[in-house]
Amino acid sequence: PESQSSEAAQTAVLAWLTSLDTDAAAQAQGVEVIEVKAGKPRLAFVSPLPPLQTGIADYSAELLEALAPYYTITLIVEQETVEPPSLAQRFAIRDSYWFMQYGSSFDRVLYHWGNSQHHTHMLNMLDKHPGCVVLHDFFSGDAIKYIADQQQDFGHVLYMAHGYGAVAEWNQDLSHAGIVKTLQHYPLNHPVISRATGVLVHSNYALGLARQWYPEHQLDDWRHVPFLRLAPETQADPAAQRRQARQRLAISEDAFVICTFGLITPNKCIHALLEAFSSSQLASQRNVQLVMVGGYGHAAYQRRIEKWLKKYTQAATVKVTGYASADTYRHYLQAADVGVQLRTNSRGETSAAVFDCLAAGLPMIANAHGSVAELPEHVAHLTPDDVDVTALRQALETLYQDTSRREALAQAGQRYVRESHSPETVGNAYAAAIEELSQRSRLGRYHTFLDDLTTLHKQEGLVLDNPADLAALSEAVDVAQPPVHGPRLLVDVSNIANHDLRTGIERVTRNLCE
Repeated sequence: PESQSSEAAQTAVLAWLTSLDTDAAAQAQGVEVIEVKAGKPRLAFVSPLPPLQTGIADYSAELLEALAPYYTITLIVEQETVEPPSLAQRFAIRDSYWFMQYGSSFDRVLYHWGNSQHHTHMLNMLDKHPGCVVLHDFFSGDAIKYIADQQQDFGHVLYMAHGYGAVAEWNQDLSHAGIVKTLQHYPLNHPVISRATGVLVHSNYALGLARQWYPEHQLDDWRHVPFLRLAPETQADPAAQRRQARQRLAISEDAFVICTFGLITPNKCIHALLEAFSSSQLASQRNVQLVMVGGYGHAAYQRRIEKWLKKYTQAATVKVTGYASADTYRHYLQAADVGVQLRTNSRGETSAAVFDCLAAGLPMIANAHGSVAELPEHVAHLTPDDVDVTALRQALETLYQDTSRREALAQAGQRYVRESHSPETVGNAYAAAIEELSQRSRLGRYHTFLDDLTTLHKQEGLVLDNPADLAALSEAVDVAQPPVHGPRLLVDVSNIANHDLRTGIERVTRNLCE
């Protein structure tokens, strides 16, 4: 009943207004309150960090240095240890339980969201303490389904994100293959972005995906910020560094080494690389090596690649390193002559391996797919979006034969990273976007409104003992709250459900609903 809803709203508002100050509550419970450095807003940085084996953890650790000039940062993690130890020396570290209690004491909150279980705990945190979300993976179905499965409501989550059509499609095939197909087609990131004060992505490609799935007015709070990558410091003798890396990897000085970096999955098109390589003139050269620096991430694909390797009989060496430590990964970047990074079925992510090659000054071949297509033509040798074996073979042979082309790509790639993806450039872009979005987003303004009311109540002695005033305030809070869903069309089918006469009107109504 409406009267009961009104009473519940008034009770909730009154409870909120009379709540204790978060810092005072923390001190009363013996919890250390993090001090604020003058002139810097307090930022809660919510992300997995090393040693967790995820690219987002490594990226976040590097981003901290870029953000440190702008914020007093507290790391919010869901892991037992954080590496390197210097992070604990520079930044306060708290867990998600602490943050749920005292998160409102921060000026800004930055969440790093990815499509894995390393991020699933963040959804409840976003509910209570909204903030900017760095959307590393536009398609988030794996993480969202994991959360939904714990509550046995995947169908409801799918419906809220993508409507009845998505649920109807999923219901046609409830097998594992059907679920995989659903997750591949629908991004399912709505539960995350609907709770965010703003969304940051690393490419215009990701913004393009957002325009495909959401109306333009819902993208007012989305921003493109450059992907951070640290270019190594200029060495006095890069040739010596290359020799040392090759010695550690037992690679001869005269070898021509081609590397592809990252997890070996069908989306990396390794099969196409092997086909192009084995049909090229490089395969007949004994001093040529093709190295896949990384482990397998797909069982069936692993069997396919291993079967190919067993049949391979040509002179050049082809091998898979398996999981590579950070040192091994870096040594291959230093030792290689050419990098090859292919991709298909992009989910809106930005490849760290692509930027690793550019930053290391490694001449790179890549197909113009997803965010890679945004790279300037002079920094990489780009082949067509749809991986073409002939074009890939020609690219391999061109860079094998043309030393000057390799040198030009190496210099241009490193210069591009230093100029457009440096910590200074990226840190400034992040801070500008976070500050703008915190002020202008409707969700941000709503929380500012709540903070102002709280301050008025605590500092100015606002007392609402009149039921009419409390009811008016409750209604104002409700009206001010931004919607968490897109436009929705309601169709009354009650009469058809009770008395389906199967006339043209009923048929048209059913077709519209589908």
